[in-house]
Amino acid sequence: MSEKKTRAIIFILVTFFTWLFYFMTTAPTVVFWDVGEFLACSHILGIPHPPGTPLYVILGRFMDLMPIPLASLFKLINGNEAVNHVLKVTSVSMLSGAFTAGFAYLVVVKIVEKWDAPVPKSFAHIAGIFAAFIGAFARTVWMNSIEAETYTPSVFIMVFLTWVALNWWEHRDSEKSIKYILFSLYVLFLSSGIHLMPLIFFPALFVFVWVVKPKLIWDMEFLVVAAATFALIALMKLTYEPGTGSVALMIVSLLVMAWYLYYRKLFDINDFQIMLFIAGFVVVLVGLYTKNSILLIIGTFLDIIILYIKARLYKDWKGFALILIVVAFSAEFTMMVRAIHNPKINETDPSNWKAFMDALLRKQYEPAKILPRRIPFTDQLLLFWRYFTWQYASLVLPLTFLGLLGLVTHFGNDKKTFALVGTALFMGSLALIIYLNLKDSPTHPINPINPREVRDRDYFFAPFYTYFAIFMGLGLWEIMRLFAVYLKKWVVGLVVGILLAGGLQAVQFKHFWPLVDRTHNYMAEDYAYDLLISPRKNPNGGPVILYTNGDNDTFPVWFDQDVLGYRTDVIIANLSLINTNWYVKQLKDWGAPISFTKAEINKLPPALLMPGGKVLYLRDIMIRDMIATSAGYKFKPDDYVQLTPGLRVPKLYFAPADTFLNKVIKGAKFKIPIYFALTVTPDVYKPWSKYLLSEGLAFRLMSHNVSSGIFPEGINTERTKYLLHGNMSAAEFLKKYADAKSPWGIFRYRGIFDNTYKDGTHLKLVRNLASVALRLGYYYSFQDSIDAAIDELYFSKKLAEVVVKYQPQAMDVQRQLIAIDLMIGNLYKQKKDYANAIKYYEDAMKIQKVPLLYKQIGLTYLEEGDTAKAVENLEIALSMTPKDRDIYDALKSIYKAKKDTVQLKRLMEDWIKNNPSDSAEMKELKKLGGK
Repeated sequence: MSEKKTRAIIFILVTFFTWLFYFMTTAPTVVFWDVGEFLACSHILGIPHPPGTPLYVILGRFMDLMPIPLASLFKLINGNEAVNHVLKVTSVSMLSGAFTAGFAYLVVVKIVEKWDAPVPKSFAHIAGIFAAFIGAFARTVWMNSIEAETYTPSVFIMVFLTWVALNWWEHRDSEKSIKYILFSLYVLFLSSGIHLMPLIFFPALFVFVWVVKPKLIWDMEFLVVAAATFALIALMKLTYEPGTGSVALMIVSLLVMAWYLYYRKLFDINDFQIMLFIAGFVVVLVGLYTKNSILLIIGTFLDIIILYIKARLYKDWKGFALILIVVAFSAEFTMMVRAIHNPKINETDPSNWKAFMDALLRKQYEPAKILPRRIPFTDQLLLFWRYFTWQYASLVLPLTFLGLLGLVTHFGNDKKTFALVGTALFMGSLALIIYLNLKDSPTHPINPINPREVRDRDYFFAPFYTYFAIFMGLGLWEIMRLFAVYLKKWVVGLVVGILLAGGLQAVQFKHFWPLVDRTHNYMAEDYAYDLLISPRKNPNGGPVILYTNGDNDTFPVWFDQDVLGYRTDVIIANLSLINTNWYVKQLKDWGAPISFTKAEINKLPPALLMPGGKVLYLRDIMIRDMIATSAGYKFKPDDYVQLTPGLRVPKLYFAPADTFLNKVIKGAKFKIPIYFALTVTPDVYKPWSKYLLSEGLAFRLMSHNVSSGIFPEGINTERTKYLLHGNMSAAEFLKKYADAKSPWGIFRYRGIFDNTYKDGTHLKLVRNLASVALRLGYYYSFQDSIDAAIDELYFSKKLAEVVVKYQPQAMDVQRQLIAIDLMIGNLYKQKKDYANAIKYYEDAMKIQKVPLLYKQIGLTYLEEGDTAKAVENLEIALSMTPKDRDIYDALKSIYKAKKDTVQLKRLMEDWIKNNPSDSAEMKELKKLGGK
């Protein structure tokens, strides 16, 4: 078989098996974080969060339209139901990841084949296969590749273009080889519509071409094309947020273009085209002076077009490359086209130039500044290392050694191709660390006092994990070579390579498969469903407002609504987004009760500084406006304060919370019901807590005080109980529906109670569900509804046990479990069901042996009539709390009843030693003849 055919077969096999393993572990539905947003946007051609990723959304929509029955295949392989739309859109990531592995294999083989080492070609194939799989199944890479996200397609672009660049290097002496560079530049800048990350490959490509064939770059045409490029960049900046730097950049760029024409002896003042060039320059200057964007655009493009025509730059590969880059980048403008059509998900509403640039530059987020460092640079390096160790767990040291050996081997054998792969590795690691300037990990901080990110950012370094895996493959090749050369038997090297590669891969699979396997993970879909069905339908037939907090109680909900069609009458008002004017306008379009006109909304500031230094956010104004508008509150003309020309705001929106409560909320008849999700920070609704009624995972705003007296908020017991487990008992419900889809209108818990791995995000939602059941059980216990209380507390216990299983260090949940078991035990004790009471007390004892539990067990045995066991437990309890009078009195009564004066005297003597001021017991002890 020819070498070419061998490579093709191995490439196909590596790609196929990587895809198969990805498909076998992907989720059947939406998962948390940005995935829900991307799935929903792909379905409706919406615009996700900045930078908008328009090409990714188009690819997702394309896959969504394809008639591929992936859900049937998923059920055939994994045995459970899946959402076909999810699998089709996720295929963008799964296929990207699979082809990344395939091209990683080809990259290793292509690098090694030029080294002319006296070893069999099979060494290169084994090294390539190893690099492909060890990189594809690194923890973060694996997880990125089985969800609808942009990181794996981004890494694919980089690895694929690495292979293309190596092909250019192979044919570099051919006149037609420039097609590889042009193709790479086009794909690279086109991929900015997937994510901006692939652009970090540009320096690697540039350095590689420079090292291999410097004359291809460094000439006068490069200078003038660079000037034209900077002129376009300056134009974008000047028409967006003009500044001195962009003005200077524009003037310098145009002067360089003019100088180039003069240098090439093309600058003839009598030439009509040169006259047009000068006119364009003048138009730009006038545009700069008058700050007229139209003039700037006309003048800049006129000068660039004349430059291209006069100098025939379109015939030079660098000039043509700029044309390709501009065409490729134009894919970003599809965001503006879609925004004009106002899709339901339309983040930042980039329907005009400023909003488009805001989205592209991620303006709504904290800007990435290199200085000052957000945390010490050494901590950022340690954080990077920590994220790297997550990829390989116990294998990190041997694999790091292989990677470093591969780096040295590559550098020693071929510095030119090392310039390509090594620079890509550098850009994906140290360069990103410097540029991103990340805060500390929220889950595993390097230093507890450091500020932390909202989530772990290990996925940002996915390019490094993949490129370092390529070097691991080269390291394995070097080990095989050393065995073959020094033992003079290539078979030994082959066997060592196969055993080492197979062993390391087997350990990696064994460790990570249970952690990444999402085949039964329905938690995000079900939690979003649970949240959506918590609010009752509007009795007036209109919408319902549900305030949510962040990504994980919003994006999966968008998916449930826009893809699955669940509760589309619920308007999600995300409190993180409601501080932006564009989102408030969208809420108004959706039917939210907002009194401001769109013109007024545009003028609302994001925050106002109130007397006393208090900051009032746009969020706070909008919450009050929606409440007042829904309540039908009428403001008189003198009830407003003029903030700016054309913008009046009711004074009541700035009033103390109790004033707003008494004037607007109390006695109101809400036309549109308003709910706050359980995940919303209590500071938002705390002033009105007594007017909130708990219904499932949401609090409903009421027009009267509904406080339960136990909690600040009230609780709709019947509705919450039905939402939790229908008309069945908790135990019966869990037996039937713990891992199955419950009927509509009842919460669903698929993936919670089985062995599906649950990280901190999943466990937070489990905690939320447990707290709902706990509050209900606690309320029932105070109402003396013993059986109902036991039922809800049992449900809460089962949910809390899931948290402790995956977070055994969660002491707060362990204490909660002890409290739940204690409460259930006490309730059974009230029912005289002593066996069950003792069972729950003993369950709590398995978590922590505390005096109260020994006491309750002892008292329960005493009440049951088993004095021997009562004494045993009460004695232990008293030894732990020697001043507990109740325990002492119980033991004393037992010993008196048994007429056991020896134990009675001993008990009383011990008591007096610990309680010397108890004179009554001293007198009684003396009567018994004790000391």
